[in-house]
Amino acid sequence: METEELIIVSTISSTIFITGLILVIIGLVSSFNKKRVQQRQKYELELKNKELEMMNAVVQAQETERTNIARNLHDEVGAILAMAQ
Repeated sequence: METEELIIVSTISSTIFITGLILVIIGLVSSFNKKRVQQRQKYELELKNKELEMMNAVVQAQETERTNIARNLHDEVGAILAMAQ
């Protein structure tokens, strides 16, 4: 009888240990996946911010160029009108 009880206790102990080990592994994998998702989201946010910065730089350059063209056009038309008088 002692041998059977020892086998039952050993089996139960082993089952509990293996179950705990599996839960720890599942927790570690879950934590790793969560960190990976957070890093991906952070990277995508940084990428979007860089794209916005680049678009703003392009728009600013276009606005500067429009201002320069308008100023030059105004000066040239003013000069032409002054000569026409």
